[in-house]
Amino acid sequence: MKKYYIITLLLLLSNTFHGFSQDCEIHLMSVISDTDNRTPENAKQFMQNRLEAIINSDGISATSNYAQFFITSKSTVLSEQTLATAPPKTSLVLSLDLYIGDAWGEKVFAQTSIELRNVGNSREQAYLAAYRTLNKSNKALSEFIKTGKQKIINYYDTEYPNILKEADRYAQMKDFDRAIYLLSVVPACCKGYNASTEKMLEIFQTYIDLQNHKILQQAKMAWAASPDKHGAEKAGEYLGQIEPYAACFDEAMNLYQEIKEKVKSDWDFEMKQKYSDEIELKKLKIEAAKAIGVAFGNNQKAHTTNLLN
Repeated sequence: MKKYYIITLLLLLSNTFHGFSQDCEIHLMSVISDTDNRTPENAKQFMQNRLEAIINSDGISATSNYAQFFITSKSTVLSEQTLATAPPKTSLVLSLDLYIGDAWGEKVFAQTSIELRNVGNSREQAYLAAYRTLNKSNKALSEFIKTGKQKIINYYDTEYPNILKEADRYAQMKDFDRAIYLLSVVPACCKGYNASTEKMLEIFQTYIDLQNHKILQQAKMAWAASPDKHGAEKAGEYLGQIEPYAACFDEAMNLYQEIKEKVKSDWDFEMKQKYSDEIELKKLKIEAAKAIGVAFGNNQKAHTTNLLN
């Protein structure tokens, strides 16, 4: 919970808002395929990093962060030769299979094969040299990315009603972080974006109300246990965490006034103020909710998929 309030504070200090932009950023989880035991481990990591660098353009991005949709690769050796040079070199011809898919639904959305070749002073160096030849100008790679992106958009356009139901189910189980995450990753260009955003705000508000109510009770107990300057300071630590858009904010203000009248000028504390601009408030809440979704995703573990076996 402390992490959430740090995030909120940072948002309050920020003057930049990106949540309403109508771009179509698709996020992919890049994973290292575990189906190929012949590829050197360093080469696998290099390919993952290279894929992330190549994919991060044109409204689609790939990182090792957790996500429903993934991108991965698998290399197959078509030809491997040791050249009679001084020193000897290794020549490799590889078939690089690329996949974009749905890790949760266990579906492959897009697939392509690209032939790569190069020479290195060792087998590992030959792999690295071959992988370096993969670049954005490759037509097959470009079409692969385009197809994968469109399939993901189609998924959200079709499945968003089920995503809303699933988020509601998690919210009812008090798994608010997961519910918010599901809704926060719906791309802005998809049919369900507006409905998902409104549902996200609804669940976020429920989450904030519950959390802030608990904090207010802690403030009340601190003040009741010690109705003096010491108790006021302790209560103030809790009251300072209560958001102006929480349902209990007016009740918190009443407690604040009660304490202030009792300790008078000895209490150096001010409550947060309510927002007069509803549009700015909505922007702030969307950003705060998405921060919860990001934090949830970052705490999950990326995993490889068995779809390539």
